[in-house]
Amino acid sequence: MTTDYALCRDGVALFDLSTESRFSVSGPAAETALNALTTIDVSSLRPWRGKMALFLAPDASIIALATIFRADACFYIFAEATVADRLRAYLGEEIAARGATLTDLSLTHCLYSVVGPSAQEVMIAAAGDDVVGLPFLSGEYNAELGATVFRMGNTGEFEYRMMADLAQASGLAARLCEHGASFGIAPVAAEVMKTLLLEMRALSHNDIPVDTSPLEAGVHWMVNFRKEQPVAAAALHQSKAAPRTRCVAVTIEGVDAALPGNSRLLIEDQDVGVLASSEYSQALGKYVGVAYVAPEFGWVGVSFVAHTPTGGHVVVRAVSAPMLVTKTAKRA
Repeated sequence: MTTDYALCRDGVALFDLSTESRFSVSGPAAETALNALTTIDVSSLRPWRGKMALFLAPDASIIALATIFRADACFYIFAEATVADRLRAYLGEEIAARGATLTDLSLTHCLYSVVGPSAQEVMIAAAGDDVVGLPFLSGEYNAELGATVFRMGNTGEFEYRMMADLAQASGLAARLCEHGASFGIAPVAAEVMKTLLLEMRALSHNDIPVDTSPLEAGVHWMVNFRKEQPVAAAALHQSKAAPRTRCVAVTIEGVDAALPGNSRLLIEDQDVGVLASSEYSQALGKYVGVAYVAPEFGWVGVSFVAHTPTGGHVVVRAVSAPMLVTKTAKRA
C-alpha cells in the first residue's frame, strides 16, 4: 500500500476499474428519462461534458453517486462497484418504463484510469497533445488509444479514465504502461483510492449511512434545487428544513490502528454521532475519515471522543477539507 499510495500522490498510477459501474442510456427519450431520475438538470449538459449527480430513493436516501456525460448518441453513467447491482436494477426498470434503453457497458467495455501529478504527461505520451485541452468533467474519443477518454477525479490529482471495447483491454493497458515507463507508472490496488478520497473528503458510497439524505451527507451541491425533483421532492424538503445529522471530515489523534466501523462519537459522555469510515493517511501521518454528528456539533474544530477496542479512548477532531494540498494542485 505504501508504494501504491506514493505512486498516486508523487508520480502516476494505473488502475484497472473493470468492476466499476458503467452504463449508457440511449434512444429519443434518453434525456427525459434520465432527467426524471437524477438530481441534476440533464438537459443543461453540453455534448461531451459531464456532471456529478445522485440517484435517490423516494425517502431521499442515496442509491448511487454517479458522473453523467452527454455523448453524441447517448448518455454515459459511471458509478462505484459497490452500487453496481442496485443501480443496475433501479435503472433497468425505471429507464425502460420511460421509453429509453439502458445498456450495461461492464459486459462489453474495459475501464482504466491513470492518477497522479504525472498523469497528464503520461497521457500526452500515450494519446497525443489533444488530451491537454480536456477540461475537468469532459470527454472525447482518442484514435491513438482506440478509447474514449474522460477527464475526471476527486483525489486532488490529475485523473484520466479510458473506456474501450473489452477486446482492446490488454493492448490499452500495455500502451499506457509503455508510454508511462519513464514516469514510473505501475498498476496499483484499487483499495488505495479510499485513502485518496478521504483526504479530499470526496465521499464514496460506503461512507454514507443507508438512510442519509444528500443534505446530511454534504453532497447537496449535486442536487439542482431549481429543477423539479420528482423522485424525492418531499423528503428533500424535509431534510433541508430539519437535518438529522451533519457530515464532517475528521482526523483521529493518538491511534496506531483503525477504529472499528461505526464507532460512536461522544462529547462529555453524550453520544452525538458515528465515525463512518477511516483510513491511514501517509501524507498526514495519522488516520483520517468522515463522521456523521448531530447538526449542532458539525463544525470545524469540534473535538469528540471515541473508545478503542482495548478500552482506551482517542480524540476525533472535525477539520476542514481537503486535508492536504496535492502536487497536482500546486502545479495548477
